[in-house]
Amino acid sequence: MSLLLAETAAQASLQPGSEQLAGLEVVSTGLSMSQTDLEPTVPAEAIADIDHTSAGEFSDSTGELLKQTEDRVAQDFTPPVSDTFSPLSDEEIRQQLLINPNAVLDDRPQPVPSSSFLTPSAYGADWGDVFVGASLATDGNRSKFDGSASVGFGVGDAVNSVGLEVSAGIISLDGFADDGIVGFKLHRTFPAANNLAIAVGWSNALKWGAANRADDTFYGVATSRFDLRRGQPNPMPLTVSLGAGTGAFRSTGAIAAKNNAPNVFGSVSLRVQPEVSTTASWTGSGLGLATSLAPFEVPLIFTVGLSDVTGNTAEGIRLIGSVGYGYSF
Repeated sequence: MSLLLAETAAQASLQPGSEQLAGLEVVSTGLSMSQTDLEPTVPAEAIADIDHTSAGEFSDSTGELLKQTEDRVAQDFTPPVSDTFSPLSDEEIRQQLLINPNAVLDDRPQPVPSSSFLTPSAYGADWGDVFVGASLATDGNRSKFDGSASVGFGVGDAVNSVGLEVSAGIISLDGFADDGIVGFKLHRTFPAANNLAIAVGWSNALKWGAANRADDTFYGVATSRFDLRRGQPNPMPLTVSLGAGTGAFRSTGAIAAKNNAPNVFGSVSLRVQPEVSTTASWTGSGLGLATSLAPFEVPLIFTVGLSDVTGNTAEGIRLIGSVGYGYSF
């Protein structure tokens, strides 16, 4: 989920105009900690998971330790940028169209915080959307950090036809670009139906280095947005995603059995203020909690969260931080 975090952060920073009905909300994605066979977690456009103890760190260890490392490297290479392009509400569009007679016109949309964490959403990048993200995460003992990074872009039009998000990520900054993946997500948005969106993705369609040991992560997800205070300056949008996937989203039982059976994942996010959102997510093996901030007028999004807060996996709680930047041209 390491890549997923970074991509999400980057994508959250992008927020296209009302005609596209797609806001880039960054998925806080802890990029550099790939999930282990004991704990799959996320950019995703695939980036979401962060048990990134690099294979290099284990190279001088015993055979058993090397075997554990191989298990860990494989699972979290999902760069689902899926939470990124969340649509604006009607009230937000109206507020952005209001003109102060004494103000200088600025048609740039206000950046919004991420609405997903460790898991993908069905919103994605369209033509003209590009993003970049980076993240840091602790290891299982919370004594060391590793990082990851991702970049991506979109083509097509998710409202009028279909959009395709393409993302590439480096799964560990220890040995820069030695290990990485490329992922794809097809997505479609229906503005008239609470901005319902559906998407299918392949998070690690291309992979190199240690990522070659990861099982393929295929997923399908649906996302919708509901304004709890419709018609108010702060509509408090609630974004809900539900999906199923293999690889990074497997259950602890499937991980222990070393099979790639599909499993359910999902997230719920509430934007309590225009610049602040809180998110809870189920990765398939653990519960994650995060807060995302969009404090500036530039599309720079910050996300801080904890993975597996219930200690459901062997690695337990991990601290994840990410930053993303998105641009629409």
